[in-house]
Amino acid sequence: MKRRYSWPIWTLATLVVLLIGIHIALPYLVRNYLNDKLADMGDYRGQVTDVDLALWRGAYRIKGLNIVKVDGKVPVPFVKAPIIELAVSWHSLWYDHAVVAEVLFIDPEINFVDGGNNKQASQTGQGTDWRTQLNKLLPITLNEVRIGNGHITFNNFNSTPKVKIDADRVNASFYNLTNVVDVEGNRDASFEGKAR
Repeated sequence: MKRRYSWPIWTLATLVVLLIGIHIALPYLVRNYLNDKLADMGDYRGQVTDVDLALWRGAYRIKGLNIVKVDGKVPVPFVKAPIIELAVSWHSLWYDHAVVAEVLFIDPEINFVDGGNNKQASQTGQGTDWRTQLNKLLPITLNEVRIGNGHITFNNFNSTPKVKIDADRVNASFYNLTNVVDVEGNRDASFEGKAR
């Protein structure tokens, strides 16, 4: 092969190998980044087991999110979400020049625990500024947050008899959580939901 034809082929081959390497390494880098941010959240800490990226559609999937209370002996996690899907709204990106995301939680659980007089055995979400934590994890505007087949539980393991009140099949949608302007120019948040 002539020299003038070989350097573009080698350049293209190197570029392809580099892109494949980035495509393979990026999910691990994102997972480690998320785990670093979730490791220190005040009274709580979290962990993610896996991240899948779909760069062509501007989305990624978080698998195995667990947030537990650091202090005290609470037998259930505060938040457990097997799958979280995040997708960038291409319409907002192209027309509004804003990075806006839509989030879907699939089969999430949230567990509140009343520890009675023992505050270490209680789990209410206090002790962490959740808005700051969310902004560290996802520093973009959330246009829509959907919850599919969620589960909310209130427990008191110290009482006799033990108390467990739960709502399952929680399906909810939160719209326009931050200042995303709709067609009429309004900036109103709304909520729709139901549970069993």
